[in-house]
Amino acid sequence: MSWLLLAGMLTHGQAIFDTLNLREFEVIGLLDSYQESYKKTTLDTIVNRNFEHFDLGQMLAAFSPVFIKSYGKGSISSASFRGTSASHTQVLWNDFAINSPMLGQVDFSYIPQSFFDETELLYGGGSLYRSGGALGGSVLLSTNTESQQKPLFHLSQSVGSFNSFNTAASLFLKANGFKSETRAMLQTSKNDFSYYNNGVLPSQWMKQQNAAYLNGGFLQQFSWQLTGYQYLNFVSWNQWNNRNIPPIMTNVYKGGNPEEYQNTFFTRNILSYLYQKNNTKIEVKGAWFYEKQHYYLKTTTSNDSAQPVTLIDSRNRTSGFYGKARWKQQLKDDFTLITGVDMEYNRVNSSNYETLKTRLTTALYAGLNKRFFKKLSIDLLLRGELVDGALLPVMP
Repeated sequence: MSWLLLAGMLTHGQAIFDTLNLREFEVIGLLDSYQESYKKTTLDTIVNRNFEHFDLGQMLAAFSPVFIKSYGKGSISSASFRGTSASHTQVLWNDFAINSPMLGQVDFSYIPQSFFDETELLYGGGSLYRSGGALGGSVLLSTNTESQQKPLFHLSQSVGSFNSFNTAASLFLKANGFKSETRAMLQTSKNDFSYYNNGVLPSQWMKQQNAAYLNGGFLQQFSWQLTGYQYLNFVSWNQWNNRNIPPIMTNVYKGGNPEEYQNTFFTRNILSYLYQKNNTKIEVKGAWFYEKQHYYLKTTTSNDSAQPVTLIDSRNRTSGFYGKARWKQQLKDDFTLITGVDMEYNRVNSSNYETLKTRLTTALYAGLNKRFFKKLSIDLLLRGELVDGALLPVMP
């Protein structure tokens, strides 16, 4: 009898009308057919918005299969695709590689997630459409003003332990084919957490010293729609990073009063022109990147703090000039042809080098895509590169 009574109560409860009519929500994007035949991972835009206080390394570690090697908040962070090293991973911002021309790596802890609208991962050979040298894969970051749902003003603040503060803000304006977006961020932390140090005798609880960091910067983008099929875009990313580097656990009592830090400033600027009409797409881009890095390390003996035992004062300045041209044509019988040329000129002035170092890289690539059925397509891609006049093996 109790079961029948229970069933009756459930039936009565289900009769209550509680349907909610929700407004329609559309997500619209441009699909490039040549991207469908190789592996690609796209991070959800809602995830990007909800976790905008994360740096890129934290985002990839939490929401992608990429292995992130990190030494903690405010410390260096690098990526490994499919078991390859960090220098085999290319990080591209609006199609331009931001890898260091000296090490070939990227510190993911310096990249604020709030500056980007889209994050994509390309694996292996699929990244050859964008750049060379990505044996493991590529991380694609893009900043665009095409979205019509962006708020006029957005501000978010997070507060955490050890005097950690993260602020992100953006301002979006548009009128008569002109769009402007300004983004800013500030990340600070004393990072003075407690830890158990078993690297010294006797083992004991300690508070982390000299681990504070400050990262601040802004991104400015202007976009003009010249005609119904021509667009002009300019974007500038500027950032300052100050990082104190703590001693390793076994050396907290050694070297007197050690001083170690790394300060970095960079500016990255891109001007692009896009022509897109019917089955033709032509894109021309130019960029100038500049970075200044200062690393300092000083250790002394416990008895004489004025006499340094170790003194490293490393100053590095790198600049890069980039040019890209790409032509995509939709042909008959579901063929798509893509050709392009990339040029990159790097200059490095470092206290660790005897002279000024330069490098010129030129790349040519061509790809052909054929769609046979609704769920079958085949890609053929060849990329060749010249580095200071020396031809590298052609990459298929």
